Order: sequence, then structure tokens, then C-alpha cells
Amino acid sequence: MMKKSIEKEKNVIGRIIGISELNVKILLYSQDIELRNILSCESEGNIYKFEVVEINSNIAMAIPFKRVLGLKKGVEVCLESDGLQIEYSENILRKYI
Repeated sequence: MMKKSIEKEKNVIGRIIGISELNVKILLYSQDIELRNILSCESEGNIYKFEVVEINSNIAMAIPFKRVLGLKKGVEVCLESDGLQIEYSENILRKYI
């Protein structure tokens, strides 16, 4: 499956300033971010997504949805305007029926 690139029209809201296995710290350019917002970034051809769990002044703490191996400080972070997308297909439905 081919990986999607982050579209250029997305709203850049900050940059990554800290990375650990459990969370990512983001320096915010804007105060428009709220708890539970979904953020995304692209690094070395991989797309990473995070959920904002804490905001302290202009620093957001976010939990990554997958391993952050390869993610680097300084990467621009965008706000996902669509929120979290969940796969809906016959394969998924068969697992629950």
C-alpha cells in the first residue's frame, strides 16, 4: 500500500521540540489547539499522528498512535481538520459479526 503525503494546504501549527516513546512535545505557533485534537507530521516518508493530551502555555504534549522511531526534532506539525479517521470495510465488519 502506498503512503499518503501530508497535503500542503494543511495548517502548520508548530514544531516538534521533544520526543520519547510515550509522548511528543510540540512548540505551538497558535493558541487554536485544543485537548483531543489530532495532529500529524511527515518525516522520512512516514506519516505520524498524535492526540493532544496536555497544553501548557505554548507547549502541547501529544501521544503518538504508533512508534516514533525515525521522527526528529524540528519537524513541522499540522492540525488534522478531519479528526481521526477509522477504517470502514467489509473485512473489518466481518470480524465483529
